[in-house]
Amino acid sequence: MKYNAFIFFQLLLILVSCVQEQAIKTDEFIVKTDTMPLPKGLDSFITLKIGDYEIDIARFDKVSKFKGNIIILQGYNFPKHDWCEKAPELCRKATAEGYCLIMPEMGRSIYADSFYEQTAAIFRNYPLRTWLTDTVFTYLQKHHNLLLPGQNNYLLGLSTGAHGAVLIALDQPELFSAVAALSGDYDQSKIPEDKLTELFYGSYSTQKERWETIDNPTSRIKEWKTPIYLGHGIKDEVVPADQTKLFNEELSKIFDPDKIKINLPEKMGHDYKYWGSETDAILDFFGRNRKS
Repeated sequence: MKYNAFIFFQLLLILVSCVQEQAIKTDEFIVKTDTMPLPKGLDSFITLKIGDYEIDIARFDKVSKFKGNIIILQGYNFPKHDWCEKAPELCRKATAEGYCLIMPEMGRSIYADSFYEQTAAIFRNYPLRTWLTDTVFTYLQKHHNLLLPGQNNYLLGLSTGAHGAVLIALDQPELFSAVAALSGDYDQSKIPEDKLTELFYGSYSTQKERWETIDNPTSRIKEWKTPIYLGHGIKDEVVPADQTKLFNEELSKIFDPDKIKINLPEKMGHDYKYWGSETDAILDFFGRNRKS
């Protein structure tokens, strides 16, 4: 009898362990029960490793109709889920509205297309933007039915991530319904003293053409096809607000002004107080720019 009770107890432990380790299929992708605790207000959360790097996916609320996908691109060396933790209203409201949030771990990436002989070692362990466009997008489309061409897909970036969002929209305009770019740089040749750019591409004095033409959104302005929300705090001491002003001026010359919205708050800087304050305006802009 004692032996049978022992066997029963061991089987019960195994059963409980299996339940804890199993993956629960919900809608179009797998949400594991053994992932990190959910950021407040999110329905479910998963971390996937795609190639050499990870992405987080925050699932849309169960009671909401699927509305689309938002790729959130962080600033330089920000954790992939930083926005959900430090300005949680974005993730809470977006998932409640029915969006799926896709947050890649970009680390020290500056969303370049290639490495160069002059590229410092600190960048070389982090992804190029081609990891996103060539690997992540294809993987999510094939395995999780996310970012499909017929869906409403959006890009949202802050700081260096805003630079990346604009470049990705230029690379794959057919995939995205709209873009929101906050506190970004869009013509690195206008800030030749920028140390990150110098460490990646070489100095402006020796690589002037590279600074002006490679991974430079303004140099590709005539290719622009996507509705865009631009925002920048005037008190930003990290990235000059003139970067957004000048990009908007150039964009307005060749693109429908009704598809451009810009906000330049006088008292805002380069922080989550500002980025979080843009939540409602960005979601409204996305809602008004849909494929269907």
